[in-house]
Amino acid sequence: MDNEFILLIGAALLPAIVLCIYIFIKDRAEKEPAGLLIRLLVFGVLISIPAIFFESVLQSLFDIAFASQLVETEEGLVCQGPLRYLYYACEGFIVAAFVEESLKWTALYFTTRRNKNFNSLFDGLIYSVFVSLGFAGFENILYVLQYGWGTAIMRAVTSIPGHMFFAVFMGYFYSMWHMNEKAGAVERQLKGMGVIPSESIEFSGKKHLALSLLIPILIHGLYDYCLMVGDYILIIAFYGLLIGLYIYCFGVIRKMSATDMLDNRYVASMLIWKYPGIAEKFRQATAQSGYNPGVPTYGQPGYNPGAPTYGQPGVTPGAPMYGQPGYNPGVPTYGQPGYNPGAPTYGQPGVTPGVPTYGQPGYNPGAQTYGQPGVTPGAQTYGQPGVNPGAPTYGQPGYNRETTAYGQSDVVREAIPDDQPDFNTETTTNSN
Repeated sequence: MDNEFILLIGAALLPAIVLCIYIFIKDRAEKEPAGLLIRLLVFGVLISIPAIFFESVLQSLFDIAFASQLVETEEGLVCQGPLRYLYYACEGFIVAAFVEESLKWTALYFTTRRNKNFNSLFDGLIYSVFVSLGFAGFENILYVLQYGWGTAIMRAVTSIPGHMFFAVFMGYFYSMWHMNEKAGAVERQLKGMGVIPSESIEFSGKKHLALSLLIPILIHGLYDYCLMVGDYILIIAFYGLLIGLYIYCFGVIRKMSATDMLDNRYVASMLIWKYPGIAEKFRQATAQSGYNPGVPTYGQPGYNPGAPTYGQPGVTPGAPMYGQPGYNPGVPTYGQPGYNPGAPTYGQPGVTPGVPTYGQPGYNPGAQTYGQPGVTPGAQTYGQPGVNPGAPTYGQPGYNRETTAYGQSDVVREAIPDDQPDFNTETTTNSN
C-alpha cells in the first residue's frame, strides 16, 4: 500500500469527518452517545452496497427504454435525442436520488425511531447527517481512487456538503415528526383528563414523516439533474442551487442548535401555544385527583413495587397505616422487620396502643401483640424512606396510575411540568 493511496483515502474522508465534528459540536441540549453515532455512520456505509445494486439495475432498465436516444462516446453513453431531458430526469431523480435517499431514510428510521436517546430537537438532524455522511464518505473514496486529486478537491466542496444538505432537510422534518407525534400523544391524555376539548384536532407527524423523505429526494434529484444535462443554463442553476443550499442549510443548523431543547420542553411550548392557559388547567386537574407533585409514589425511586401498599392484597383496608390517624410511627407495619401478616395490626381489635411489639424492649413473646414471628425482614413498604405519608398511593382514593403517578412514564407530567416559565415560547415555533 503506497503513500499515494493512503493520502487519497484521507482526502476522500476528510470532508465528511470535518462535517461530522461540526454537527456534533452543534448538538447542545444533550450529546448523543458515541456508540449510536458510530452505528449510524456504519449503516451509512453499508447501504452503499444495495445502493450500487439498485442503481445499476435501474440504470440498465432506463438505458434499454431510451436505447434509440443514446450515443456511445468516450465518456460513455450520452443521450442526445429529443427525450434527453426526460432521460436525465429519470437518471437524476429516480436512479440516484430516490434510491440513495430512500436507503438513508430507512437506516435512519429503523435505527432511531424508538431509541431512548431521540429526545431533543436537534437529534433528528444529527442522526440523518451521520447516516448521510457515512454514505458520502464511502462513495467519495470510490470516486477519488478512480479519478484522483482533482475529483477529491471538487467533491470536497460540492458532493460531500451536498449529501449533508440533503440530510439537513431529512433531519429537520424527522425531528418535527417526533415532536408532533409526542404532542399528539399528550393531547390524547389531556382529553381523557378533561383538560382540553375532546373534539380538538390533535397534532400529527404523518405529514412531516413523508416530507422527511420526499424533500431530500427532490433536492437531490434537482442537484444531479442540473449536472447530468450539462446545459450552460443548468450549470449556472446548479451553482446557484449549491450556494443557496450552503446559505440555507447552515442557517437551519445554527437555528436548530441555538433553540435546541429536550422534546418535553418543545412539546410543552407547542401545547401552550395551541391551548392558552393549559398549564393552569392541568394543575387544577391533577390537584383535584389528589396528586401531590414532588412526592414519590408507586413505581418511583425509593418505593418498592413488590411490597403491598394500602388497598393491595395482604393489607387490611380498615387498619390505619403510616401517616394516617391512629398510626404509631415506631411500630413496624406490613412488610417491615418484625411484622406478622397473621397478627392484628395497630389500631385493630386485639392490639393495645403503647404495648411493646415484637423486637422492641419489653416484648413478651408469649403475649398476643402487634408483629409476631413469621415475617420476612427487609421488605420496604408504604411509609418507609422515599414515600410521603400525605400523598395517595396505589389503591387509595385519589390515586390514578395513568395520570397522577409521579415518576412513571407519563408524557403529560413530562410535557407540562411545574416550571412553566422556563419555556421559551417565542423562539420555539409550532409545526403542526
